[in-house]
Amino acid sequence: CGHLEILAPAVLADSAECLGIQQLTTYCGCPLPTDKDVCTLCPDESRVPEDYLQTVTTYKMELEPTCGLVEATLHTSELQLSTECEQAQASQAATCGCPGVTPAPTNSNVKRTPPPVPAPTPQVAARCTVCHDGGPMDFPTKDITGPLREAGYLEQIQALGLNTSCSSVATLIPAIEADTSDCIGAQQFLGGICGCAHIDGYCTMCPNDNGTIPHPTRYMNAIYYQAGINVTCEEFNLTLMQFREGGDACFA
Repeated sequence: CGHLEILAPAVLADSAECLGIQQLTTYCGCPLPTDKDVCTLCPDESRVPEDYLQTVTTYKMELEPTCGLVEATLHTSELQLSTECEQAQASQAATCGCPGVTPAPTNSNVKRTPPPVPAPTPQVAARCTVCHDGGPMDFPTKDITGPLREAGYLEQIQALGLNTSCSSVATLIPAIEADTSDCIGAQQFLGGICGCAHIDGYCTMCPNDNGTIPHPTRYMNAIYYQAGINVTCEEFNLTLMQFREGGDACFA
């Protein structure tokens, strides 16, 4: 479930991948939907007591069906309180040990194995953010087509149908692990232009000043000819402020 939580922001809403993740929401502890009547596996609307039991179902599932997974599928289905819901309860409730229901016969297809010993909770690695400190971006709607092209992210953004703004990058960047070279590189290259706070001991365009420049709106023609990106002096300075003073990038 933890890995699904990390994956979810990287897929498009209403896509098959997103709907597949949402199908398991109650299995992972999310509350039941409140915008519609919900079909439950147990007729008394309680949760299945033995969600680890493997069962047989006609539902098309990518994972090996257990009572807990079937229950979650019913919660997010469109069956509601229809005849199909009653049929699902009739075929699964006894198998999964719902209270007040006659137990399934011993020759059923259920594998009554003891519940698995809980594995240690995996340590999910911290995820990358656009801003090095995890803070907000001052320019979330800023179009950064040029920098995305230069950084090699443009085709990925466009393939997902996202716009080329800082907010789109913020949606995708958690797929990268924090503190890796890929994460740090993205933060240095895009953090300043998206309005992130500068790092401590930052580099500036004008040496020995507080980060202000005399002509912030002038365009850096040299960068345009080299990389095809229209960057103002202010934007270039904000980018430099994601690098440390005295480093190679600052002198360059």
